[in-house]
Amino acid sequence: MHQLAGRLTTSREAAPEPPGLGYRGFVYSDASGRVRAYRGYVQTARAVLADPTFSIEKYLLDQLPAEFAELRNRIAAELTPK
Repeated sequence: MHQLAGRLTTSREAAPEPPGLGYRGFVYSDASGRVRAYRGYVQTARAVLADPTFSIEKYLLDQLPAEFAELRNRIAAELTPK
């Protein structure tokens, strides 16, 4: 995953705020702390990175166990540019 994040560039825009309900992205920890990947942005403690191809979210989605197939399909539908 570090290799994927290393390919991203700093965003000129702020990351969008997730809604109260529904898809809120993925939250995970790396060496720098808490990270949120949401709607093509990756927000770290230090920066907001642009991820227009949703590479981080798609990678994390692929890591879900098979029993989450229905959830995987619902999230995959959210991973399109708005």
